[in-house]
Amino acid sequence: IPQSILISDVQAASPAAEAGLEIGDKIKGVKLQEEEFFQESDLKNFTAFAKSNAGREVVVQILRSGETKEFRVVPRINPPAGQGALGVLLVESGFPRYSNPLRSLWEGLEVSWEIIRLMLQFLGQLVFRVFSGQKVDFSQFTGPVGITKITAEVSTLGILHLLQFFAFISLNLAVLNILPFPALDGGRLLFLAIEAIKGSPLPKKFEKYANAAGMALLLALMVLVTIKDVINLF
Repeated sequence: IPQSILISDVQAASPAAEAGLEIGDKIKGVKLQEEEFFQESDLKNFTAFAKSNAGREVVVQILRSGETKEFRVVPRINPPAGQGALGVLLVESGFPRYSNPLRSLWEGLEVSWEIIRLMLQFLGQLVFRVFSGQKVDFSQFTGPVGITKITAEVSTLGILHLLQFFAFISLNLAVLNILPFPALDGGRLLFLAIEAIKGSPLPKKFEKYANAAGMALLLALMVLVTIKDVINLF
């Protein structure tokens, strides 16, 4: 997947927001006034360029929906705490191409495992915060409606980015499905493990009611998340 820098968030009232930069814009280059654009795929160098030219007008070249556009932005000299000079959050996207297919396969496995590790880490932190009474931000959760909206946005970046997003969703579903929760495959594995430890099957009625309760909770969660997604569309 071609390596690039994407804008993942634009902070309100920032130079980027005032200039018209949007979430999903792919940064192709940046320059001072009429100088030549320097093409930059390195996040650290791009951020350093904006910071070192605070107070001076820079031209940012982006790719949006297949169209190349230019925006004039003046990076802030003293940005608010937690924000950068431009007021955007950037993510590095894509992976380098390898001539050796075996290395490509290995690199893909490493990236996939890292994504799975981060998902499990996030879920563990979420469970800890819930049971410790800490505040949990559920605004980042999304369901089928939200995923459809995100898919439409990702599709504007090209087929390779869309395939990468589908792979991410597949890994996400795999992690969720293996959790030891009734009605999921992970719940079934948990019941089998309990049977192996106790040496006899669990009562069928217990499994039936546990799976029914688990399914009810999952459906209720899906309804709530879908309502949130629909509200966010308007």
